[in-house]
Amino acid sequence: MSKVTAEISTPFHKKDGTLEFPVQAMRHIAFIWPTPPPKTFGELGLLDIPEQFRDDHQDGTGLLLSVGPGYWGKDKKKKDKWFQVPEDLVPGTLVYFDTSVPWHVMVQGQDGEMYKVIYCGYRDIHGIAL
Repeated sequence: MSKVTAEISTPFHKKDGTLEFPVQAMRHIAFIWPTPPPKTFGELGLLDIPEQFRDDHQDGTGLLLSVGPGYWGKDKKKKDKWFQVPEDLVPGTLVYFDTSVPWHVMVQGQDGEMYKVIYCGYRDIHGIAL
C-alpha cells in the first residue's frame, strides 16, 4: 500500500470517501485525476487565468485512479519478458506525471456527469508523494 493517503476529492469518490473508479486499466496504462490548475497566476494571485487556458498551467500532479498489472514485451536480448507495474503504484496514490501527455478520456463520475481523466503509460509517471 502507498505511504500517502491523498486528500484529493474526485467525482469518483463515494460519500463515505472510498474511491470507486468505473474503469479497470489494462496492460501498462494508468488513469489519473489531475489536481485542478490554479485560477490565478503569480505570488500575489493578481492575474486571473481564463478557464480555456487553465489546463496549460497543470503542475503535473494527480490522483492515481486505476493502473494495469503490466505487459509482455521483448527485453534488450529480444526475449519475452513480463514488465510488471511497480507495487507502489496503487489507486489513491498522489503521483507526479509528464504534463506533455496529451491523452484523456471522458468517464462518468458518481454523480452521473462526465469528467476528463488523463491516461498514460505507467512510465509517464515520474514519482509518487511520500
